[in-house]
Amino acid sequence: MAIALELPLLRRQLNRLLVILEERGGATVQLHEELYWVLETSEIFCLDSVPAPSAGQLSDDVDEMTAMASRPDDLLVPWHELKHLIGLLEVLARRDLP
Repeated sequence: MAIALELPLLRRQLNRLLVILEERGGATVQLHEELYWVLETSEIFCLDSVPAPSAGQLSDDVDEMTAMASRPDDLLVPWHELKHLIGLLEVLARRDLP
């Protein structure tokens, strides 16, 4: 079964959440965490086996996001860039847990 994901809608909802976080805590978030678990993209949707986690690093994610901002669109590799952004979104989600 195919599920339609509207990218403009996703973009708007991400922006709404980032605006809320910015209103709550300011434009810069101080990260005190560093390492976190990552599941490989090729494995996370295959429920026939248990994926093996590896480690991600928030400082690397921030560095990659900063570098991405200066890269022209034709040099971006979406799957790679998204993985770094996912790590940053995960730490924001963790901080917002009740």
